[in-house]
Amino acid sequence: MAGKRIQIGAVTSARGIKGEVFVKVLTDFPERFDEGNKLVGAKEGVVGEKHLTIEKNRSHNGKLILKFKEINDRNEAELLKGYAFYTEEPKELEKDQYYIFDLEGMEVFDLNDNKIGILKEVLENPANDIYSVETANGELLVPALKIFIKDIDVSKKIMHIDTEKLNFEN
Repeated sequence: MAGKRIQIGAVTSARGIKGEVFVKVLTDFPERFDEGNKLVGAKEGVVGEKHLTIEKNRSHNGKLILKFKEINDRNEAELLKGYAFYTEEPKELEKDQYYIFDLEGMEVFDLNDNKIGILKEVLENPANDIYSVETANGELLVPALKIFIKDIDVSKKIMHIDTEKLNFEN
């Protein structure tokens, strides 16, 4: 996985007059936004990257607000809107945890190795994630629970699910 960029957040808007921005968090590791950390940002249509150092972080109404050492006023902060932040240092995951980018695009099979379809999207849900699988007959939604997901092989990009427990007929 070396060199693979993982998006961890994106600037949604400026806040206040001191150069703060609202950031949509796209990581399960909020410590990536700790004070003193350096972020690499890129924006579609803009050549080059921005290297920014987090000066302050705080939460307001459930949203992350960042202040960067390099950004000092609202005008500079406005220019960051649409920037995405990336890391090339994936965190080590625990057993049965996966990065979304590793799951999307996987071939999905039943327990008899009959192909069901392709995992197109991981829908994040408060109770558990849901896998959206594109089948020949349309979309199949599979809760990301061990009772349904029997095997995931990231290196082979395949997943086996128990279709009987889902009441799914291919």
